[in-house]
Amino acid sequence: MIFYRLIIDISKTRVKNGDKEYIFESERPYMRLSEMFKLLVDKKDTYSKDLSRIILPGELIGSQLTVGCAVDPLKSSLFECVKLLKKELGLIKIIEFEEICSSSFREICNFCDHKYLFMISDLESTLNLDIDQRGSMFARDEGFRLSEKVFTDKIKTKKECLIKVKEILPSKSFIEEINRIYSKENMKRFYGHPVHYLISARDMGAAQDIIDILVTSLIGTKRLLSSRVISLTDLKSESCRSSEFDKVFDLAKNGSVVVSLDIEQKEGIFSTSNDLMRRVIQEKLEKYGESTLFIFVDVSGKTSVKDEDIALLQTGTDVIQICEGSGNRKEAKDYLVRLIDKSKYKGCDSSTIDQYIPEGDYFTVSDIYKIYHEWYDRGLRNIIYKAYKDDVIKPLTIEQYTNEPYKDLQELIGLNSIKNVIDDIIATAKLNRIREGMNLKNKCASMHMVFTGNPGTAKTTVARLIGHILKNEEVLSSGHMVECGRQDLVGKYVGWTARIVEEKFKAARGGVLFIDEAYSLVDRSNSYGAEAINTIVQLMENYRSDVIVILAGYPDKMKEFMDQNEGLNSRIAFYLDFPDYDKDELLGIMDLMVKQYGYKLSKAAREKAGTILKSACDYKNFGNGRYVRNMLEQATMHQARRLMKQEKETITKKEAMLILPEDISEVSLPEIKKEDNRTIGFIGER
Repeated sequence: MIFYRLIIDISKTRVKNGDKEYIFESERPYMRLSEMFKLLVDKKDTYSKDLSRIILPGELIGSQLTVGCAVDPLKSSLFECVKLLKKELGLIKIIEFEEICSSSFREICNFCDHKYLFMISDLESTLNLDIDQRGSMFARDEGFRLSEKVFTDKIKTKKECLIKVKEILPSKSFIEEINRIYSKENMKRFYGHPVHYLISARDMGAAQDIIDILVTSLIGTKRLLSSRVISLTDLKSESCRSSEFDKVFDLAKNGSVVVSLDIEQKEGIFSTSNDLMRRVIQEKLEKYGESTLFIFVDVSGKTSVKDEDIALLQTGTDVIQICEGSGNRKEAKDYLVRLIDKSKYKGCDSSTIDQYIPEGDYFTVSDIYKIYHEWYDRGLRNIIYKAYKDDVIKPLTIEQYTNEPYKDLQELIGLNSIKNVIDDIIATAKLNRIREGMNLKNKCASMHMVFTGNPGTAKTTVARLIGHILKNEEVLSSGHMVECGRQDLVGKYVGWTARIVEEKFKAARGGVLFIDEAYSLVDRSNSYGAEAINTIVQLMENYRSDVIVILAGYPDKMKEFMDQNEGLNSRIAFYLDFPDYDKDELLGIMDLMVKQYGYKLSKAAREKAGTILKSACDYKNFGNGRYVRNMLEQATMHQARRLMKQEKETITKKEAMLILPEDISEVSLPEIKKEDNRTIGFIGER
């Protein structure tokens, strides 16, 4: 339903009931207004019982009456409500009207004499959601927070929209969607929602900026029936079991619903509650998706919903991902100034803003919001509550995020042959785009891969970077990675495995399906592992244009795995071997980690680390990069214990950063050396 508030002048209202005629006189009204509406209700032929419209009287001030209208836009309209009022009440004048939240409509319902309400119980139950006058609600027992807002603005033209979009540093994905929304190929009338949205950002403020422009653009192009948006936040794993949760989607029908995916779990990491929540939301999307716009919000780092859960929301419908944008330092400063201009107070003048923005050439919108929150908090102490004043303004340290996965790949230590293969893939993708421009056909080549290597050789890191790189090269649509192992693919009962494997492929659509320790699917005890392998082989062909499958594991065990199915080898395009790192490469990895964590190695400490790493390279499965990380973490703990023996006030910054030889020690290693070919197992075992 869409809810409206009308203010009408009823000074000349006349209502007939049989032979009697009732006339409203503003100076001396001789009948209660509710009785006038009772007469309307009694005329059942003028009202539909299918809940297409409801008209209720509200507060009367002088001759001006507030009227609440609830309209099903697919069956009726506000115009029909006004037409009916004029027919039944005679000469009335519409002073003003506006779309309102359901909470405001409920206030009108509460003001009206309830015994004359002509209301279907289902709507009455829905309106009883505990929404306060500010349009927000928190159902402690139901496990979610609900807020409601009516957008009064609408952006009618693309030119006007692009001006607003430019102010929030749009991403490429947002610009592309704005172009689609305002395309001349579209009809400017509502027939349903061709797509829904997933907003990805690292701050809710950045996500809200995108939502505001997105909704007002859709209103301006008549793609939304209602300007009302309901937001669901603070979801808990048990929320979907609540009857109130179902009511929310009934209430949001014909409007928009924003669903935050930061779902709190209370049942442990092995619970199925998140899977249940995903399936319930997916059911709501399928049920209401034609009339209600769904906007999912993924605030990275907070969401407990996995990539595959988000991807599965697209099953049966299309969900477009819009990411937050970014800009250089000047653009970041301009954005920050706009946020400050909209704030409640001036926490600092423009000359001090530079102190809050760290040096750098790349800032996401979330980075800017983080800076803004820092500015706001310091303003509270320095301007509003001066007793808490802090004279020292420290520049905000922000983790710099790059949007250059190819550069990140090149900066990895070693892996030269693998980098060359990635260069070949990129070159092929670029040439294919050139051929498309020449109207030449391109062969849809398989890009499935096998990664072989011991633990800690960066197989998972490279797989994730490949997804992002190929997204940037427009080979993949999303570039996300779904990581799984045997426990995620093999079902408990016969017939379950094939369905589970296909769900993983669906979740990875547009990205990478990374199957770690793939050789563990080789199962001689029953047929479940073999069923998983056979299904993977079949789906690798079915999804060859949508999913890149990467099978990873130990070199010797992966050979046995590849021999399990004749069709497996033929579907693999690239075999990439990740060799163990040598001493110099491991030292290079340590240097990067030390710099990243804000430490420094003394010359003697680095020499000692090199000696330990050289010895570690002689052992099988010593851990490679993981061994370096463990050794460095152990060294920082030894350093902390050493420094805490002296007075804290005497510790200098240099000492806090410096790692000495006595802090470096060996980490436990496997018992088997690389040249040791002993058989491990019981005597007589084959």
